[in-house]
Amino acid sequence: EPPYSLTALAELYEINTTHKACVDAKVTNCVGLGYRFIPAADGEAADPATREVLEHLFANCNQEMTFTDVMRAVWTDVETIGNGYLEITRNARGEIDGFYHVPGTTVRVRVDRSGFVQVREGRKRHFRSIGAEALPDPAGGQTQNEMLQFRKYTPQSTYYGVPDILP
Repeated sequence: EPPYSLTALAELYEINTTHKACVDAKVTNCVGLGYRFIPAADGEAADPATREVLEHLFANCNQEMTFTDVMRAVWTDVETIGNGYLEITRNARGEIDGFYHVPGTTVRVRVDRSGFVQVREGRKRHFRSIGAEALPDPAGGQTQNEMLQFRKYTPQSTYYGVPDILP
């Protein structure tokens, strides 16, 4: 379990106007200004075909949200509860084809750190860590999607982060 109640931390964002304003400002400055593709540190330009694939992916990553909107939701969770989760989906060819926000209050890290479990309304959905071997979800049999965790470091936990508001 996380070191602090994720629900209580999420509620604080909704009842404390100063905290909400601070979180929203940090989110805007971190991920709300959009994105752009830049050359690698070595200065070598990416292959134009690769760039085209990436531009298409990021422009069409989600039917309901833009990539910036997805990352705003993920980063709001990071600033609010200390942890944010990005679901990564793949097509039948194994290529990444989507990015989705998974509400941080619903996710728990597996004890063996091999992935994550989302618990909603008593149902569990398993995710693997990004790049991990594709395994069937024990709860549903489908292949587990990948998940990337963003967290604010704390020496209190090797599994979860802690938001800045706690001190």
